[in-house]
Amino acid sequence: MNTLRVRKKPWLPFGVALLALPLVAVAFDFFTGARLLSRIGEVVYTSDVDPFELRDAFWASLFAVGGGLMIVWGLRELLFPQTVVRAGLDSLRLGVRGPLRGPSAVPWDDIEDVYALTLDIEGLEIPALAVAVVKRGELTDHPWGARWVAEHTLALDAANWDVPLDEVISQVATIRRAALSPARSESDRGWSVEP
Repeated sequence: MNTLRVRKKPWLPFGVALLALPLVAVAFDFFTGARLLSRIGEVVYTSDVDPFELRDAFWASLFAVGGGLMIVWGLRELLFPQTVVRAGLDSLRLGVRGPLRGPSAVPWDDIEDVYALTLDIEGLEIPALAVAVVKRGELTDHPWGARWVAEHTLALDAANWDVPLDEVISQVATIRRAALSPARSESDRGWSVEP
């Protein structure tokens, strides 16, 4: 196997999308006559005063936009989960630049080691993939879903990955050995290796 692709599990964004459904439902009801909201208002308010004010239109708009964005994000993550780590013979690609930006490619020559690490974040122990690099190169100073734990060691949060961390480390090590093998480097240059 010469490639590895690790994605985040989509259940948290999908849960956020489900929680956003009531926001969109309230906004929809408000803008289509507020039948449900009027019935709730009749129970809450005993007078005949109209319970809706101008600020309620603002809140309904905010619910519609915010809830709609949360639903779109959750469905996007469910259908097309974010790739966090992609290892190939050319490089190790890390999705640490943000949700709408491409991955950062780190050549195998620039990687010193890849190992498991446990991060202590506010009392929670979180498994992480540590990537020790010779130089930062394309890696951002403020990574998304990761943190610099040393000058040249980046730790990626591995708590919600679809591949177990020990398997990721094993496969990355195998791909790295294959990428850095002398036979591969000579064949890439157009040379043939005599048996």
